[in-house]
Amino acid sequence: MFIHLHSTSSLLIIAAYFIGGTKLILRELNPTTQLGYSKFNRPGKKFQVSSRNGMLVIYTPAFIISLLCLVYAKYQSINIYSQLAVFSLCIHFTKRIYEVLSVHRYSGNSSLLDAMIISTGYLLLSTQVLYWVYQVPVESIVPSQVMTGFLLFLLGEGINYYHHLLLANLRKDGSKEYKIPTQGLFHYLWCPHYSGEILALYSVALMSQNALSFFPLLFSSVYICFRAYSTRLWYMEKFPNSSKKACLIPNVF
Repeated sequence: MFIHLHSTSSLLIIAAYFIGGTKLILRELNPTTQLGYSKFNRPGKKFQVSSRNGMLVIYTPAFIISLLCLVYAKYQSINIYSQLAVFSLCIHFTKRIYEVLSVHRYSGNSSLLDAMIISTGYLLLSTQVLYWVYQVPVESIVPSQVMTGFLLFLLGEGINYYHHLLLANLRKDGSKEYKIPTQGLFHYLWCPHYSGEILALYSVALMSQNALSFFPLLFSSVYICFRAYSTRLWYMEKFPNSSKKACLIPNVF
């Protein structure tokens, strides 16, 4: 694992992620300022788009930059371990766009401005992590860590995708009403799909072999944790007789 913390530019970037990440987390803690997508959209906000189009706005820019970086890595003969990290990030956003187009069943709208905020965050996160991947000297790469990260990445993406399918199946009859999912890990957790996503993100950080990659992904995962907590509160308010479950980790959180 490559550690290079004394660079002024790197410290400034980490500080920027800390400020931006903290601001997003504080917004999530306040129901009146939560980012308006999915079940948390507020119809009164300006510039509404369909939820599907809002999600495409969120993921497409990061998908494009990760795809371009993958092509660059291939033609520049970047080492195979760094290519694997870039490939995994590209797969992550390819999967998300596929789910938006072919898996998820939407029922409402999203705030275009909030979608653009999230999209910018994902784009900056992806660009920075991809840049840091290319800064790692070949001699600093630990192949066993990269391969472990890749296996954990596949596990995380699998958990995420499987539970997205379960959510979609709740509306296979065309219903647009919210229901409580109970299959799979939903029996124990409110947001197992978020658990899988967090695992996949940290796996990419491990595969990158650059310790700096953990910083932006840390703030992203913390935001997801608060989003999961907000989801738990939303379900408990809408379904007051629902069983008590953890958000992301059984009997922990």
